[in-house]
Amino acid sequence: MPAGANNGATRGEKQNMFEGGIRVPTCVVWPGEIKPGSKSDQIVLTMDFFPTICQAAHAEFSHKIDGESILPTLLGKTQSGGDRTLFWVRREGGNYGGRAYYAVRKGDWKLLQNTPFEPMQLYNLKDDPMEQHPLDNKHPKVKENCSPH
Repeated sequence: MPAGANNGATRGEKQNMFEGGIRVPTCVVWPGEIKPGSKSDQIVLTMDFFPTICQAAHAEFSHKIDGESILPTLLGKTQSGGDRTLFWVRREGGNYGGRAYYAVRKGDWKLLQNTPFEPMQLYNLKDDPMEQHPLDNKHPKVKENCSPH
């Protein structure tokens, strides 16, 4: 990558919506609660940490908060609710003219663009984890249903 990063077996880099630009490994330590060396492929967003910490602290809310607790996953238990739709939005100035560009993921399907000036591209991450073969024309209904616009 131009910044000297190595994103392993993912395509992309910072400032784009390929997995190499948005996937980040996470490490959580909680002695006596989280088994050392445990791993998970659970997909989470930063906003999931607030409800997770609240659940661990037994905090209760009468209103909805963003994110979903991942405490069951951290404690090695079964996590429910893994079928949510995730969105990423990036707005840049300069060459992008202050326009936003997007990615949306539901299960193995991911729809993305890396600049506000290119069309959305559809991928199935299970079949194409390196995001090399867009499926836009093969699955127009999936693309239409995933579109953030």
